[in-house]
Amino acid sequence: MLKFLFPPNGRLLQTCIFCCIISFTNLFFQSYSTFYTNTAAENIQKYINDSYLARGQKISENYLLWFWNSILNLPFLGFLLSNLLAPYFCESFGRRATLIYTNVASFISALLTTISVIYLIPELFLISRVFGSAVTNINFCAFSLFATEFPATKYRGLTVYIGGLNFNIGGNIGMILGMDVFLGKNLETPKFLYLKKQDKKAMLEALKFYQGDKFDHEEFLHELEKERQDNDNSDDKTPIYQILKEIFTQKHLLLATILSVASLQLNIGPWPVATTLLSYHFDIEQAQFFATFGAFCSLMVTIPGILMSERVSRRLLLLLPGLTSVLSLISYLIFDRLTLFDGIFRYGCAFSFIVYFCCFGIALGIIPYYIAGELFPQNFRSTGQAIVFFTFFLLSFVFNSLTLPLYASIGVWCFLPLFIIPQIFCLTILWKFLPETRAREVHEIVEDLKKLDLLGRKQCAK
Repeated sequence: MLKFLFPPNGRLLQTCIFCCIISFTNLFFQSYSTFYTNTAAENIQKYINDSYLARGQKISENYLLWFWNSILNLPFLGFLLSNLLAPYFCESFGRRATLIYTNVASFISALLTTISVIYLIPELFLISRVFGSAVTNINFCAFSLFATEFPATKYRGLTVYIGGLNFNIGGNIGMILGMDVFLGKNLETPKFLYLKKQDKKAMLEALKFYQGDKFDHEEFLHELEKERQDNDNSDDKTPIYQILKEIFTQKHLLLATILSVASLQLNIGPWPVATTLLSYHFDIEQAQFFATFGAFCSLMVTIPGILMSERVSRRLLLLLPGLTSVLSLISYLIFDRLTLFDGIFRYGCAFSFIVYFCCFGIALGIIPYYIAGELFPQNFRSTGQAIVFFTFFLLSFVFNSLTLPLYASIGVWCFLPLFIIPQIFCLTILWKFLPETRAREVHEIVEDLKKLDLLGRKQCAK
């Protein structure tokens, strides 16, 4: 029964169940460690202060603020540096093995965090967060490749959205469902086996496992051969510097990088410090409530996002929430200024944040993280994705580190240079250059990128 139920076999229900299990297993630790600092800010700061008091040391408010800011933002260095290792793990060991190894490392990180709390060692707490961010980022790089490669093309958007839903839920049932008795054998992705390992027998076995045998395998192989043609300039023995050179010199690869970074830039915003910002208008309990309610709304709107994922243009599903998120930040700025005249407008700030969170749940917290897997050819995919994530986490570290200091200096006007203006610029780039990716093979998307000129117009074939 279990053996029949869990392999996807190309069926919709089994694909959904399999993706739920895989995403729960891999995304829980990252989702939990990313979000719990938002509403637990006061308790963590108390933990830091109490830890030093237990040692007989009294720390200043400035030192506490510095340590707290490090806990919030140093994990981005872990995200940043781990991108240098992600392509090596994903290409050398495969997507599946990388997921397994990084889950073991995530468990070690969680163990270090637990020890740091029990024995009041805030320095170990900080180290465990940086280490955890590094291993979970490698895990996510492998997962995003896995999620865009194993399903049939018609289910690709669905699996991405299920991953986003489970990231939002953050439920930890992975340790149980990861046991062989429930999940059974888990195989490498068919594309990786065929295009990278050139193992046709293993590819056919994986293809049957994930997509079943009730579809045209010959057509799938034909599509893979087209994708292989796009990879002729690169192979397993190509030096990494040569791959990097090609990514930055070939127009379609550079454009794929720019579009992926631009879509991820829409994720950089004030959401990590939502509770702190709302506490300027509400007491801490109300601020925590509105921030938590916004996160809950983000979870709820993921469900209609799943239903729309294979029915609505992926391009439209990214651009409209992106525009809405910018408008919500502008409305927050306006309502924040209006509170100077009447305190009732503070509820407009809360509403703006809730709308902002909803934009994440329906698209912005999901599509940008997987879009690189649809824009890059196979042999450039993991390296291209690493460049994209490296750039994203570098920008996140800079922008998030500046948010609270600039807010303390110039108030809500910091939203303009940090979030609103950059996101309008990125939305313009995406509107001009991003091709449709829904229900399309990667080689078709790559061909569209090759045909675009510098103004975003398609060039006619000569």
